[in-house]
Amino acid sequence: MAASVAVDEEMKEEGQQTAVTGQRKNKKDKGIPRKALKNLINNELEKQSQEVFKKLLKSEDLPAVEQTTEEAAVVHTNVACDGCGVGPI
Repeated sequence: MAASVAVDEEMKEEGQQTAVTGQRKNKKDKGIPRKALKNLINNELEKQSQEVFKKLLKSEDLPAVEQTTEEAAVVHTNVACDGCGVGPI
Protein backbone atom coordinates (compact mmCIF):
# COMPACT_ATOMS: atom_id res chain seq x y z
CA MET A 1 0.00 0.00 0.00
CA ALA A 2 2.83 2.38 0.88
CA ALA A 3 4.46 1.73 -2.49
CA SER A 4 1.31 2.74 -4.37
CA VAL A 5 1.08 5.94 -2.31
CA ALA A 6 4.71 6.75 -3.14
CA VAL A 7 4.06 6.12 -6.84
CA ASP A 8 0.95 8.29 -6.70
CA GLU A 9 2.88 11.12 -5.03
CA GLU A 10 5.67 10.83 -7.60
CA MET A 11 3.14 11.01 -10.43
CA LYS A 12 1.56 14.12 -8.91
CA GLU A 13 4.97 15.76 -8.73
CA GLU A 14 5.64 15.03 -12.40
CA GLY A 15 2.47 16.84 -13.44
CA GLN A 16 3.25 19.93 -11.37
CA GLN A 17 5.27 22.88 -12.62
CA THR A 18 8.91 23.01 -11.62
CA ALA A 19 9.82 25.77 -9.18
CA VAL A 20 13.02 26.75 -11.01
CA THR A 21 11.76 27.09 -14.59
CA GLY A 22 8.02 27.52 -14.08
CA GLN A 23 7.34 25.08 -16.92
CA ARG A 24 6.12 21.51 -17.02
CA LYS A 25 8.57 18.68 -17.61
CA ASN A 26 8.78 17.18 -21.07
CA LYS A 27 6.55 14.22 -21.81
CA LYS A 28 9.71 12.20 -22.50
CA ASP A 29 10.63 12.40 -18.80
CA LYS A 30 7.32 11.03 -17.52
CA GLY A 31 7.88 7.32 -18.02
CA ILE A 32 4.75 5.14 -17.89
CA PRO A 33 1.48 7.08 -18.40
CA ARG A 34 -0.70 7.24 -15.29
CA LYS A 35 -3.60 5.30 -16.84
CA ALA A 36 -1.31 2.48 -18.01
CA LEU A 37 0.29 2.23 -14.57
CA LYS A 38 -3.14 2.17 -12.93
CA ASN A 39 -4.25 -0.65 -15.26
CA LEU A 40 -1.09 -2.64 -14.51
CA ILE A 41 -1.63 -2.29 -10.77
CA ASN A 42 -5.33 -3.21 -11.02
CA ASN A 43 -4.58 -6.29 -13.17
CA GLU A 44 -1.90 -7.50 -10.75
CA LEU A 45 -4.18 -6.91 -7.76
CA GLU A 46 -7.00 -8.84 -9.43
CA LYS A 47 -4.70 -11.77 -10.26
CA GLN A 48 -3.20 -11.96 -6.78
CA SER A 49 -6.56 -11.62 -5.03
CA GLN A 50 -7.93 -14.57 -7.02
CA GLU A 51 -4.89 -16.66 -6.07
CA VAL A 52 -5.27 -15.77 -2.39
CA PHE A 53 -9.00 -16.54 -2.49
CA LYS A 54 -8.36 -19.99 -4.02
CA LYS A 55 -5.72 -20.77 -1.39
CA LEU A 56 -8.12 -19.68 1.35
CA LEU A 57 -10.87 -21.95 0.03
CA LYS A 58 -8.48 -24.91 0.04
CA SER A 59 -7.07 -24.03 3.46
CA GLU A 60 -7.58 -26.32 6.42
CA ASP A 61 -7.82 -23.25 8.69
CA LEU A 62 -11.50 -22.74 7.84
CA PRO A 63 -13.98 -24.64 10.03
CA ALA A 64 -16.28 -27.18 8.43
CA VAL A 65 -19.72 -25.89 7.48
CA GLU A 66 -22.49 -27.36 9.59
CA GLN A 67 -25.56 -28.29 7.52
CA THR A 68 -28.76 -30.17 8.10
CA THR A 69 -29.47 -33.16 5.87
CA GLU A 70 -32.12 -31.11 4.02
CA GLU A 71 -29.63 -28.31 3.34
CA ALA A 72 -26.98 -30.75 2.16
CA ALA A 73 -29.42 -32.35 -0.30
CA VAL A 74 -30.29 -29.06 -2.05
CA VAL A 75 -28.57 -28.52 -5.42
CA HIS A 76 -28.77 -25.21 -7.26
CA THR A 77 -28.62 -26.01 -10.97
CA ASN A 78 -27.30 -23.37 -13.39
CA VAL A 79 -25.45 -21.68 -10.50
CA ALA A 80 -21.66 -21.57 -10.19
CA CYS A 81 -19.26 -20.15 -7.63
CA ASP A 82 -17.75 -16.82 -8.71
CA GLY A 83 -14.52 -17.58 -6.86
CA CYS A 84 -13.62 -21.10 -7.97
CA GLY A 85 -16.11 -21.80 -10.76
CA VAL A 86 -17.55 -24.97 -9.19
CA GLY A 87 -21.06 -25.63 -10.36
CA PRO A 88 -23.76 -26.58 -9.73
CA ILE A 89 -23.69 -25.55 -6.10
